[in-house]
Amino acid sequence: MLKINEKWSFLINNLLKGIFWLAFILVVFVLVKNEIDLKSSPVIDSIQDKPILVLLIYIFSEVAFGIIPPEFFMLWSLQYTDPLHYGLIILLLAVISYMAGILGYWIGVFFHRTRWYKYLHEKYLYKYHGTVNRFGLYLIAIASMTPIPFAAICMIVGSARYPFRKLLLYACFRFLRFGLYSFLIWQANIIG
Repeated sequence: MLKINEKWSFLINNLLKGIFWLAFILVVFVLVKNEIDLKSSPVIDSIQDKPILVLLIYIFSEVAFGIIPPEFFMLWSLQYTDPLHYGLIILLLAVISYMAGILGYWIGVFFHRTRWYKYLHEKYLYKYHGTVNRFGLYLIAIASMTPIPFAAICMIVGSARYPFRKLLLYACFRFLRFGLYSFLIWQANIIG
């Protein structure tokens, strides 16, 4: 039986890595915010003013296992200077991310039976199934609150046949992450 201390150590170590990532992004954001004029780039300017396009890029990124960290989309959301509008955009980003995790779970369940998955499992994924079985809640909570690709972890959780209802519950930490990170980004924007 796995010791409780080992689970808490796993959780705390990985949460500290997530906090470090967030701190790094915030420091870089505050330091370069006034030094770089993103509006001077025609490519960024053409994308930034099209929220539907940005949201489609975000959806693709989240479904494709977090190619672009959500923090960049939280920074994009700062263009909405009204706190309520900003908060609604962040909530939308969180819902999209949560749903991408659920989709990832079902992809894992579906691909669990395929020959391609069996090959990947033998080569790479076998070690992660042990982690799912050992840490369950803690792994999902960490993936929900840190830069670890959330949908990818949900796929592994699905392929390991972790209970879906538990995933739905534990993945709610994703909303906590978006709330906390977006609040800190909002505050960093005010300070910078």
